[in-house]
Amino acid sequence: MANLHQSLLSPLPGLDLLQSSSGPILRKSFSMLDFMAKTNNQAFALISLKPARLLYTCESFCQHCGVQVVEGKPLPIQYWLNCLDTCSGMPLSTPVGTFLEELSSLSHLYTIDGPMLVFDFCLAKNGMNQKRIQHQIKPISLQQKSPDVLFLCSVQVIEHIAPSYNCTLKLMQGEVLLKKEVFSLPLLQHPMLKDLSSTERKVLTLIHQQGSSKDVHTKLNMALDTLKSHKSHIMIKTGMHTIDALIAVLKREMGK
Repeated sequence: MANLHQSLLSPLPGLDLLQSSSGPILRKSFSMLDFMAKTNNQAFALISLKPARLLYTCESFCQHCGVQVVEGKPLPIQYWLNCLDTCSGMPLSTPVGTFLEELSSLSHLYTIDGPMLVFDFCLAKNGMNQKRIQHQIKPISLQQKSPDVLFLCSVQVIEHIAPSYNCTLKLMQGEVLLKKEVFSLPLLQHPMLKDLSSTERKVLTLIHQQGSSKDVHTKLNMALDTLKSHKSHIMIKTGMHTIDALIAVLKREMGK
């Protein structure tokens, strides 16, 4: 993350951030942040957790997360969470609220390497090719006395991270992992398996579930030679030399 010193943020004592009339004041206070966002590939949003609202964003936040708040108009934070879904449509909203609560409670520890949320996920919009994205979200204390739990978060986007087919949500303190949750795509949605037939998918799923090929032919009511044929086709279509190697790759890449 870019170096962002607390002195760049104006305290907002007594300002009701839930009122739309606060928009002009916020825009004035955030003019430096808007400039930094444009020059450092970062975006900024003001988030209220009680109630769960997005209160203000700079222009670049819309480019990063697909969310725009006009003149401080409160929007449900769900709008933002919906933009953090994986390419499979896997919702992240369930654990994110808890992670944000923890993150905001650590905002007083803000340093250059302070606590932040890290999202690794797959983004696919408007039919474009899927690409791996990482969002790094860091809280910045506003030094204001609202009864709501409020913090400004800066968002930095990193594209083309190491290939993987799971979505990971992490709470980091510098290089230290404080908390982690992995959301895996269904096994059969892995791109390596796109050419498998329905029977081959059943064979692979059962082997994956029980950890070996033992008795798979019996459970699927097929001859042993037929099972061997299906396994051979699976290896040819996925480019793997053994089923065990394929299973190992799937487990590693999908966070199982």
